[in-house]
Formats: sequence, structure tokens, C-alpha cells
Amino acid sequence: MFIQILRDFQIESIGFFAERFFSKKHDFKGERHEFIEIVYVHSGSVQVVENENVYILNGGDLVVHGPMEFHRIRSFGETEPHVFNISITVAGRLPTQLLAGVFHLDRQLQEDFLECAKMTGQLFDSQHSDIYQGQRTAERLALFLMELCRQKANREAGAMEGSARIYGQLVKDMQETVCLDLDLDEIAARNYISISYLKKLFHQYANTTPKDFYDDLRIKYAIARLQEGIPVTEIAETMGFSSPNFFATFFKRHMGITPSAYKKNMR
Repeated sequence: MFIQILRDFQIESIGFFAERFFSKKHDFKGERHEFIEIVYVHSGSVQVVENENVYILNGGDLVVHGPMEFHRIRSFGETEPHVFNISITVAGRLPTQLLAGVFHLDRQLQEDFLECAKMTGQLFDSQHSDIYQGQRTAERLALFLMELCRQKANREAGAMEGSARIYGQLVKDMQETVCLDLDLDEIAARNYISISYLKKLFHQYANTTPKDFYDDLRIKYAIARLQEGIPVTEIAETMGFSSPNFFATFFKRHMGITPSAYKKNMR
């Protein structure tokens, strides 16, 4: 399976590299962008907000922010964190495992990432780069990301039981019904659980409410359709809104601008 993923997934470009030493009071206000961003904490601790999730990353931890995911980072626990950032764009299918929370790297994976960081830093240093450096660096970084996916899948295969299995089914159901505009009663009934248990599972595994989680899926779906050039009225109808105005209100509440304005900004 992972050989096929590697064939389907390629790093198209490496857009940014930074090695930073934060002060104890560092607090970045947050952003969204079209590219993928890898954040690795070498030492110290940071608090990361990613959409509705809040994570604490310590030395050896890594998180991957997907396109258009809001993210914010600040120093945590009176530490002065040492942090690496690498931004990439990809061609092909982005493995979903990469966007699923925090990776706690073992010693070998930490060494592998630092090697990737070293190669990436040299790529942005014209004195040390050559015509093949970009390709070698992209391939090395892709292999590192695939190893993260492989290890995560192996762990999940052994842990996916009980409440975790039910939560996974709930997420899958929400993804498949993103255009139905279900309420909590309907989501719970479809999966044969109570609303209170539904809320408990999403608090436990996603640190958010099922309503906010479902709304976020719907926003991501709407953004993808806008980027494909689908008319706003058609998206509103497909997603079950009674009018384009109700869709625009929903979109603006989550994104800060109307879908028409978002579409205009893409040009």
C-alpha cells in the first residue's frame, strides 16, 4: 500500500525553510495558506492551535498543517523552543495520515528529520546547492513523510477498537454525508448512539464538538468546490442550503469573508 502511495505522492516544490529559536513569550497570531507546512520541535515546548484542535508539542514532536488549515504557535511552559519549519507543495494524493494530529518521533525518526532539515537548509544556501540538490532533498523528505505514515498506520491498526472504532466510523459517516447538512440527532441516530455519547467521543478524540467538526468538513468541501470554479449558487444547492444567502452567511461565519469574495481573491 505504501509503495503505491509513494508513487501517487510527490513533493512538487519546497517553498520555505526556517530554523528558529523562540523566546519564552513568542506568540504568533496565526495564519492560513495554500501550501503544506511541517513544524518540528527540536527542544522546548510549544502550544499549537490547528483549526479546532489544540496540541502541546515537546522536543521530538512534529505536526503537519494542511492547505487552508488555520494554525497558530506560541511558546509553552516557560521554555525557549527550538523549532524547524518546512513548507512544501505536493503533486498527487496527500496521505490523510499526515494531517491527523501530532507525531511523537522515535530517536531514528528524529535523526531522519534533522537530516532532511540539513539538506533543506543547504538547498536554500546557494553556496552549497547544486542542480540536483532540490530533487534529492524532495525525495528524501517524501520518504521521511511516508515512514511517518507507515508507523502511524501500524499503531492505529493495533489501537482501533472500542470507542476509537466508533469515533472513526462517525468521522467517515460525516465525510460521506457532508452535503446533507445533518443535525446531531440525525448523526447519532445513523450510527446507533446517543447524542451525549456522540459529544463525549468528539471531546475525547478531537477536542471539539461534533457540530464544529461537521461544519469544518462542510467548509473544506465548499472551499474545494470554489477552487474548482463551481458557481456559488450550485454549491449552495448541492450542500442543502435553502438559498445562496444562507450559504454565504454560513461561509462568512467560518472564513470571515463571503464565498463570492473568496472566489474573487483566488483570481
